[in-house]
Amino acid sequence: MLRGKLKDISLISLIQMFYQDGKSGKLTIHQDNFVIGEIYFSEGNIVWAGKGNLTGEKAFYQLINVEEGDFIFEQNKMPENRNITVSCEYLLLEASRKRDEFKQRQNSIIKKIKQKYSSITDISFSFMYKEIFKTFTSIAELVDSGEVNYIWFDNGKEVIMGLPFENSILEIRFNDKVYPEEVYQTISKILREG
Repeated sequence: MLRGKLKDISLISLIQMFYQDGKSGKLTIHQDNFVIGEIYFSEGNIVWAGKGNLTGEKAFYQLINVEEGDFIFEQNKMPENRNITVSCEYLLLEASRKRDEFKQRQNSIIKKIKQKYSSITDISFSFMYKEIFKTFTSIAELVDSGEVNYIWFDNGKEVIMGLPFENSILEIRFNDKVYPEEVYQTISKILREG
């Protein structure tokens, strides 16, 4: 069994190492003691991936973006079936291409938002808070109020807003008071336009 932190070794580096060494087994990714996803290897090739309700390549492309958390690799654990049939090289190249495209879109979005609001102290994309939105949405559904579009927090020094964007959360910090619904409408439009 191999354990570690993704801040010490990236998921891409792990996958490349398992591929080169011809490893077989299950790689489990955790964040705050919650399983985020799993990737199975057979003789170095990725044969199965799962993240939440996603499986296969879609799950893999989301997992590859996870930069924080812990991992456990258990040798010789195999899935019941295979949901990935393309080569490991293809998956890594495609993941790299998708990541580059996403980074370009993120940078463009950040630039547009900063042009709109001079009171922004920080703006970033995170993959850590997705589960929070799922929890809030579940609570909202229980009380029949629908989906949660954003999370808003005012700690007296700054206002923090979080909005889901594709497979991440856009976190914006303001040093002035702003109106959440107005900001949400403006930023939603920017996100839709990309």
